[in-house]
Amino acid sequence: MATDEVILVGIDEAAHRVHLSRDTLYKAVAAGEIPYVKRGKRQRLLDVADLQKWVDRQKVSANGI
Repeated sequence: MATDEVILVGIDEAAHRVHLSRDTLYKAVAAGEIPYVKRGKRQRLLDVADLQKWVDRQKVSANGI
């Protein structure tokens, strides 16, 4: 797989990949925390790389700082 390849997934698949609820991801998308590609009137597709970056920003260190 090329490093510049873009992999887009829907909210359901993204939630499954990161073990979070669809609602959590919808809220993050609505808040502008995760960029998305709009397909049609309602479908939102997330780039897997952007999703991973968002997950990484959510991490908290062991001492909570």
